[in-house]
Amino acid sequence: MSGLDEEDRSKDMKKYAVKVFQECVRAVSPRTIVRNAVRFDSSNLYVNGAAYRVPGDVYAIGFGKAVLDMALEVESALGDRLKEAVVSVPVGTRRPPPPSSRVCVLEAARNNAPDERSVANTERMVAGTASRLAAGDLLVVLVSGGGSALLCSPTVPLPDKVLATRLLSAAGASIEQLNAVRKALSRVKGGRLIGWVRPDCPVVALVLSDVVGDPLTAIASGPTVPNDDPDGLPLEIVDRFGLRDAMPATVVEALLGNESFAGGGALFDRVHNHVIGNNAVALAAGVRYAGRDFKSGTADRPTLRRRRAGVRLLCGSRGVRVPLVR
Repeated sequence: MSGLDEEDRSKDMKKYAVKVFQECVRAVSPRTIVRNAVRFDSSNLYVNGAAYRVPGDVYAIGFGKAVLDMALEVESALGDRLKEAVVSVPVGTRRPPPPSSRVCVLEAARNNAPDERSVANTERMVAGTASRLAAGDLLVVLVSGGGSALLCSPTVPLPDKVLATRLLSAAGASIEQLNAVRKALSRVKGGRLIGWVRPDCPVVALVLSDVVGDPLTAIASGPTVPNDDPDGLPLEIVDRFGLRDAMPATVVEALLGNESFAGGGALFDRVHNHVIGNNAVALAAGVRYAGRDFKSGTADRPTLRRRRAGVRLLCGSRGVRVPLVR
């Protein structure tokens, strides 16, 4: 009998952990995150309490797996003040927006690898939207996981850049090392995207992070933040793995002449990056859900202790405080 009781207790703990996990997932759905973070009052755009005056129109571009839903929620908040949004999502994930929507959805990067459609879509977002703003307009940049393969404007032929990345990856290069080389071979990564936007237009980036610690330079290779990498770092990385002779000549030539895009101070002063979603947001939602249950007094103490153990499976190992039951 005691064995059966123990089995029932284990089932209860696991079932409760699943409920908490589902709450975590709901909290980081793209539309929920944007809805909770963004609002507009006809003259100001607010992101998690920070206010940005909008004297002109608002345009948006986005790249990543979640940016379609992000764009639709931004459109819901801004209404007619959003003049256009162009987003690029992975092949097979496009959904037609409502007929009245101003969101244009493009697809690229099958199997999470940059392709010619990635290049064409980036040209559409950058040359067709970001670089055409008028004085006083505001650009919203939407970024989520998978963005690096979708935002692609190489300074060398695309097959050469893809080969360089594959050679480094096969040699054991870290994601930080790969990003350093990618940024050096790009017209838009490593802060260079901002160089396409006229200096008197503010830029607000809404970022869903899939990188531990949320380093903005690593998420989609940092298109909206200055690149402080030393100019010679990318080629040093190639040489560290003994790959210079294996690299396409175009890549070596580009890395020899690399100048990281740190930009002038004023260039990035009008850029405002907000990480609005990450693992911490999900875990905090799970803890809040569990906390309501612990405080309600609807379960006895042994049950609460088992449920706390279930919550710890999800949250405790991440350093998130789980309510105590004595």
